[in-house]
Amino acid sequence: MSSKSLPRSLAALAALAALSLGAASAAAAVRHEGDWDDDGEPEVSLDLTHVPRGEAVRRLADAAGWSLVFDAPPGDPVDVHVKEQPAARVLDLLLADGDYVARRDDDLLAIRREAPGASTPPLPPP
Repeated sequence: MSSKSLPRSLAALAALAALSLGAASAAAAVRHEGDWDDDGEPEVSLDLTHVPRGEAVRRLADAAGWSLVFDAPPGDPVDVHVKEQPAARVLDLLLADGDYVARRDDDLLAIRREAPGASTPPLPPP
C-alpha cells in the first residue's frame, strides 16, 4: 500500500465506523407501556452534572412526581440541563443508551432494559 492511499483508507475506515456507531445508537429506543397520557404530563427542570444515568433517572422521577422502580445498571455519568420539558421526553433522552421498557400505571413507573428480541406481555386491565 502506498503512503498516499493510507490516509484515504483510514478516512474510509473512520467513516464506516461512524456510520456503524450511528446505526447502533439510532436503534436504541424506549418502549412505553401503560398509561402515558400526554395531557397532564409533568414538565420538569433539572440541572445535573456528571451523575450516573440511574441517579439522573431517579431525580427525574422525583421532579415529575413519579414513584420509580429502575432495574438497570447505573450507567455512565451524564449531564442534564433542561428547563420546563415534558418528563417523558427527558426520560427517553436519558435512556438513549439502550433498549428499555418503561411501564407506567398512573404515577408508578417501572423501567427495565429489554433483552434483544424479547417482548413483554401487556399490562393487566385496571
